[in-house]
Amino acid sequence: MRILKAKKMIINIGIMTKEIAMECGYDYVQNFKRLFKKKFWVSPEQLRNE
Repeated sequence: MRILKAKKMIINIGIMTKEIAMECGYDYVQNFKRLFKKKFWVSPEQLRNE
């Protein structure tokens, strides 16, 4: 559920990845990015730039 919330925030809100990770309950941004890429096959930055 947290990772889906993060995806929506990346698409709809222009805030930094670090802030999104913290808002969704991830203490470490690298862990968040790794999990995000594993789940959606793209990094948060790549999704934002599409």
